[in-house]
This record gives sequence, C-alpha cells and structure tokens, in this order.
Amino acid sequence: MSLTGLAQRMSKTSFQRLVLGLVFSSVLAGCSSSPSSGARVVDRNNAAPQRPTVTTGQYVVRKGDTLFSIAFRYGWDYKALAARNNIPVPYTIHPGQTIRFDGARVQRLRQW
Repeated sequence: MSLTGLAQRMSKTSFQRLVLGLVFSSVLAGCSSSPSSGARVVDRNNAAPQRPTVTTGQYVVRKGDTLFSIAFRYGWDYKALAARNNIPVPYTIHPGQTIRFDGARVQRLRQW
C-alpha cells in the first residue's frame, strides 16, 4: 500500500502522527549507531610538558600583553610575578614597562 492510499484511509491527524513517528524513529536510529572503530580517547592532561620557569632576564611589556599572559609564557604564577615586580592588585601593566624575572625586587618608579 502506498502513502497516498494510506493517507486517504486515515484521518489527517493520524496520518501526520504516523509520518512524524517514522521521521523521528529514523533519526533516532541514525543516532544510535556507533562507528565500527570505536571512540578515540585522547589524554590531554599530560600532553604538553611543563614550561621551565625563567629565573633571569626581563621582558618589556608590549601592547596587548597581560600580566597573566607574560607569566604563563615564562612559566610563572601571575601573582608571584606581580609580587616580584611590586605590581599591586588589579595587576595593571602598561606598554614599555619592564617585567623582571630575577630575584631582585624592582621599585615602581612612576605611577601609571
């Protein structure tokens, strides 16, 4: 029996429910199938080696830098780097400012 013949024998509402049921069941059947190769699991917890902490030198802040980005790039905790450079909360830095990585604490020469 064709869909047109079936539609003529059923009420409009019943036919619509039948068609929707067929559509949803075919969609769900497609979702339930799993690939033959299985799911690939990638452990990213230890994917990147820990960056060694830079303990000497300095960095001149450029436009777009944040204290967090500089600290991350050189293996520091941003709060520890702020303390090392006498940068108070809210950890505001400015282009041209020098960030030091060595043990000497720097004096903040001018207020930005």
